[in-house]
Amino acid sequence: FLAGLARRRGLSVAVYKPVQTGCAVETKTDPQWVQLWVGEDLPTFCSYQFDPPVTPMVADPEGTIRLSQLETDLKSIQANHDLVLIEGA
Repeated sequence: FLAGLARRRGLSVAVYKPVQTGCAVETKTDPQWVQLWVGEDLPTFCSYQFDPPVTPMVADPEGTIRLSQLETDLKSIQANHDLVLIEGA
């Protein structure tokens, strides 16, 4: 809803989900659902994806998630958009 409203007001909008879990179970990732609702041309980004439908820390027992990578990715997205909506828990 917010992404669609901001786009109608002329803003360049992107949606960022830092970590997606449950990829093996879901037919679509959360960013793909957002595109379905708002429009396929809406830029969506996800830094890490894991198959198990569990919390990110449980899904990533090897510790591959890096906060520095999330920060780098977010800054890159922000540099190219007026508004970045971030999914968090």
